[in-house]
Amino acid sequence: MNQEKSNEQYDKVIADCKKEFVEKNKKYGNSLDIYDASDVLEKVFIKLYRIRRIQEVGEYKIAGEPIEKNFSEIINYGIYGMITALQVSSGERILFEGDLLFTEYDKASTICRTVFQAKNHDYGEAWRELSISYMVKECLVKHARMKQIYATLKFKEGRKAELQKEFIEVFGDIINYAVFCSILISENVNPMI
Repeated sequence: MNQEKSNEQYDKVIADCKKEFVEKNKKYGNSLDIYDASDVLEKVFIKLYRIRRIQEVGEYKIAGEPIEKNFSEIINYGIYGMITALQVSSGERILFEGDLLFTEYDKASTICRTVFQAKNHDYGEAWRELSISYMVKECLVKHARMKQIYATLKFKEGRKAELQKEFIEVFGDIINYAVFCSILISENVNPMI
């Protein structure tokens, strides 16, 4: 598989996720405004934990919610988390709505895509050889590390920029793993393995 094909697949996953994000935003408004980056990380954790649990027990019981759907939710929560994290160092939350929120979505997804392209170049698409369950575990590890970093830096003076950088990096990695999983599932890789 060449990197150009992977870029096309990546863009399709993000475009599908953005479409879902826009539809939900139009239906519910920006109900996520209450969350800060740490809260959004917990939303991502819930989705990751559900996937891991289903992989362990071998079935899901919520009708219409296969684990494949959770990856798009992780991507969208992760991008929203990046949007909030980009504001951490300023200490001010800007509550984006409508088209401005969607512009911020594009900015955050572009950051992720740039990282994806660089890592995909350097690692030679090694992610294609990883199991979906491994990538979910990797995301859970990143969540646990970020919680520790957040607890350490949250109240320290002058550390907001460092905290912002850590959140952006963690959300970016989790988003990219979720995109990888979505691509592999679209290629009929078993999401339970």
